[in-house]
Amino acid sequence: MHVRNFYGETLDETLKQIKRELGPDAIILKTKTNKGLIGQLKKKKFEITAAISEKNYGNKNIVDTILNDNQKESLYKGPSSNIAKTIDGYGNMAVNRSVKTIEKSDSKKSDLDQFLSGGTEKKISIPSEVATSKVEDISGLESKILELQKKIAGLEDKIPDEMFQFRNNLRGLDIEESYIQNLIKKASFELSFDDLETHDVIFEFALREMIKEIKTEMPKFSEVNLEKEGVITLMISEASSGQTSMIEKLASLKNNSMIIKNSVSKNDKPMAGEVFDYTVCQASGITNIVSECRKGLEEERPIFIDYKVEAHELNDSKKVIEALKRLFPNFEVLVNLSSIHAEAYNRKILTRYKDFMDGITIAHLDLCLSFGSLFNLAINFPDIPFKFFGTGELIPDDIEAASPERILAGLFKFKN
Repeated sequence: MHVRNFYGETLDETLKQIKRELGPDAIILKTKTNKGLIGQLKKKKFEITAAISEKNYGNKNIVDTILNDNQKESLYKGPSSNIAKTIDGYGNMAVNRSVKTIEKSDSKKSDLDQFLSGGTEKKISIPSEVATSKVEDISGLESKILELQKKIAGLEDKIPDEMFQFRNNLRGLDIEESYIQNLIKKASFELSFDDLETHDVIFEFALREMIKEIKTEMPKFSEVNLEKEGVITLMISEASSGQTSMIEKLASLKNNSMIIKNSVSKNDKPMAGEVFDYTVCQASGITNIVSECRKGLEEERPIFIDYKVEAHELNDSKKVIEALKRLFPNFEVLVNLSSIHAEAYNRKILTRYKDFMDGITIAHLDLCLSFGSLFNLAINFPDIPFKFFGTGELIPDDIEAASPERILAGLFKFKN
């Protein structure tokens, strides 16, 4: 920005000086009139501070170097329109720019009655072309949003009807949404479009894939080569889950078994041990449990530990399990869950003991209302196999080896 001070005896003389030196686009920053005593001391009566941009000042200098003094004098005396033709861009800014005038009202309202009964204000009408273009833009955005919603929903318009119906059926079985989406993607990749329109083909494909997700194993005490060495099976749970009945059913499968309990149960059945050939003993604390285990191993008896955890013994139970695993090589930990408990609770128990457990037993399978929750446990804990299912109250009939078919039969309501 180029800034200078200009002095003159009259205002017109000073403005002409600014116009000649800086051009018509000069911006007046400050105007000062020297009057009275100050005016007598100053050389000139008017003092104006003006400025111009460096770019415009450079353009003016180019014109000034070409013209002589007479030509410059005649140029700057002329109107701004002539200067603008000579110097590109000049004459339309600062003090020379055009100003829109506001039309005065034709008539003034003299009193309150006239004001209230006066005419309405003029309304600014929006051109119809602009309004139409805005509506078209909005409708275009809405259509794009609808397309994105379809894509986010899984491209339902591209899924065949049978596949779409089967996906909804799986959702109604409480199976996790992530697994359903992966299953649908795999089916869409491996099956032809005609197969995707056939319900039986889709159903068989889903059964083959789902049966792979459920891991089952036989327990250690069923292995023939370990019978002479002796196997210790510890069953653990934290709430009323049918653990005592389950441990008695397992003990009845082996002859001359021993059940060690760390707490006294109100539902003990002394006659059951005599009928099914097993004995029950009480042992509280790690020392007593280890002592009873060694006695049973010396007698070559299968040992089952009914270990119930109280709320204040969560940390102690882990120490007991670690100690028994170090002392006895053929040691197995089974976590007993109830199928009537919530999936979130069963998942919490498995998360707490997943570092120590070797398998899962499920009680009350005959009362299960959601086999989808059991399937979700299988896919969320793929390294922990199911061992046994308890299917009733009778000993030893209401127990069966775990199998994927049993869970899928309950899931899809297959009849035996």
